[in-house]
Amino acid sequence: LSRSVRSMVSTMRHLMDDIIRQEGQKRRGELDGLADLVRFGRRLEAASLKTLEDGVMTKDLLPLVEPGFQARGVDSWEFLDAIAARL
Repeated sequence: LSRSVRSMVSTMRHLMDDIIRQEGQKRRGELDGLADLVRFGRRLEAASLKTLEDGVMTKDLLPLVEPGFQARGVDSWEFLDAIAARL
């Protein structure tokens, strides 16, 4: 990943954890032996990262984008829809 994406991922990961708790889902699945929940948590995390790599992010993250990285700011619902489209 480029430095720009890694920086955004770092910032966005905290936000996404608060919103969708993907890491918590994976961990809960691991603790309870729920393979489907673990797989979903992994898919959700991958879809979230892909969304950022594709330049779709909430508008508050646009100032973090390095020059040359094409990004489009969306509202929270559009961001969640973009993640869902990548699942």
